[in-house]
Amino acid sequence: MWNRIAPRLRRAIFTALEDAGQRGADEASVEDLLRSILRDRESAASFIVEFAGADSTSILANMNPNGAARLSVHRRERATHFSSSAMHIFDVAKGEAERLENEHIGSEHILLALLRINKSDASQALARAGLSVDKVIAGNKQWIRLRMPRRRSAMTRFAAKARIPGR
Repeated sequence: MWNRIAPRLRRAIFTALEDAGQRGADEASVEDLLRSILRDRESAASFIVEFAGADSTSILANMNPNGAARLSVHRRERATHFSSSAMHIFDVAKGEAERLENEHIGSEHILLALLRINKSDASQALARAGLSVDKVIAGNKQWIRLRMPRRRSAMTRFAAKARIPGR
């Protein structure tokens, strides 16, 4: 599965492990993963969140800063592994990529997995911000239509704000 993970999501995975370890956690949580994804303003997930009319900053603020991770007294360079619930998110994200017939697994698939499972603090923060599976799919289509913009120009921000009807 690792070879299917998009480079940007790989970076977010390593960042989540580092953040969790520096916080003293033995394992990285679903919340650590979502935090690292949403802090990357050029990710597909950030584009989709903006397209859906939500704000990444408020989503991050609505999550428990420590997630569900167990804390250790020792800070380390990085956590050694992801929690079982985070590993389940990766499995569901892989299924979402297959369902959408995407060769890669990216941050957009993580958003879909979180919303489909809806059992974590991260999932609930996304739902409270107004995200839904349908909005994420619509945002992903817009992101692809715009040729997956990484650097957000005024034009792509405008296109992202051309939002989904009925929000």
